[in-house]
Amino acid sequence: FFFDDFEGDDRGWTTVTGAGHNAQTDWDVGPPSLVGPSGAFSGTKCYGTNLDDYYYANADIGLQSPVIDLTGAAAARLTFAHYYDIDETGDYAEIYVRDASGDVIAGLESPIASYTSYVEDWVETLVNLPPEALGQPVRIEFRMMSDSSLEFTGWYIDDVKVGG
Repeated sequence: FFFDDFEGDDRGWTTVTGAGHNAQTDWDVGPPSLVGPSGAFSGTKCYGTNLDDYYYANADIGLQSPVIDLTGAAAARLTFAHYYDIDETGDYAEIYVRDASGDVIAGLESPIASYTSYVEDWVETLVNLPPEALGQPVRIEFRMMSDSSLEFTGWYIDDVKVGG
């Protein structure tokens, strides 16, 4: 249904912010530098929360995929590679499924996956999309939220795929 390795032209990814978001943290696309992984999972580019700096306190930033048409899907799964280094007391990296306009889908108010702590290298991950996401156009949202304390390296995403 969808694949993006972030190497080509921008395919329509958008950022959304929550109330009170600290504008010093944003999703950037390109090669990671200074902090985080030594390079992208594949190729040279990935998305990350501040590719050249730590994420800041009070971040609430989402990265939404282009619209993915799951109208005829009987099942679908999200696969992606990610690297994360996140304060495990109050900071979260979460994945949501939204409707085509970016709004909450009934029954999918909670994240379909959540990450905290850290990994030492890129990890390939598979998440089955719930039945409420099927039969309609959707967006996948990677959302990073931090509290008012410590700052860490952040969350890096590469090779996003939604397949049957």
